[in-house]
Amino acid sequence: MFGKDDGCAFKYKGKKECIDGKATFYKHTYSFKTQRNNTYLVEVDEFEYFELCAVKFYLKAHRHSNRKYQLITKLNEMPSILSTCVNIMLERYQSNPLQSFGFIGMNNENEEEANSKRFRLYSKVMQRVLTPDKFTHEIYIDKSIYLLLNKESLVQVPDLRQKIETFFVPYL
Repeated sequence: MFGKDDGCAFKYKGKKECIDGKATFYKHTYSFKTQRNNTYLVEVDEFEYFELCAVKFYLKAHRHSNRKYQLITKLNEMPSILSTCVNIMLERYQSNPLQSFGFIGMNNENEEEANSKRFRLYSKVMQRVLTPDKFTHEIYIDKSIYLLLNKESLVQVPDLRQKIETFFVPYL
């Protein structure tokens, strides 16, 4: 459960350039269907300057909701969803060995932002599946943010952590 082999087959749907306030990035979209035939969308926001991808997913049926990342499906498909997201991350890492990753464990409607239930689950999965030999695991419990900083990138750009923290953590 929650392993690289537990994911679903996914399709790359394309990318578009986005400008959001002070950030310009590429939004890569993937889709996949679970065994129960539910379609999910995974968005990977690629910030080339930082070699960082922010990974987000939601049920396709929720795509028009402003709360799509917060809604609970109650479909009990989390192992295959997270495994598929990890497989997408690994594919991106293979195409760019300097790639780092980040995500936010969005809080539920009646939950505080800090140390959300999703954040706690995602953190456990990432620590188990993506071991620290290639990535430094950075957590920001107060914002439920998890960063996987590529160790090779940190060698090449020693102040990468500070750049990412300065830019992203307040932004998120």
